[in-house]
Amino acid sequence: QYVFLLLNKILKRMIDIVMSTAFLIISFPLLIGIAAAIKLTSKGPVLFRQERVGYKGNKFFIYKFRTMRQETSDDDHKEYVKYL
Repeated sequence: QYVFLLLNKILKRMIDIVMSTAFLIISFPLLIGIAAAIKLTSKGPVLFRQERVGYKGNKFFIYKFRTMRQETSDDDHKEYVKYL
């Protein structure tokens, strides 16, 4: 039974890797288009990097497409926090 569980776990991991790779290959043109649109419409980097805390307190970095402009001020946010 232990061998069956181990094989099941290995098979699931292989399927995860194959499916993730296939999805990245298929979506690559869309990702390039999004990156180009961000770069052409605003200054600054295309990707936003943020440190997060995960399972058992392990820290890791997450990368996302940047959705906010960099040249704006944070005055609106400060006013909103004061309002709360």
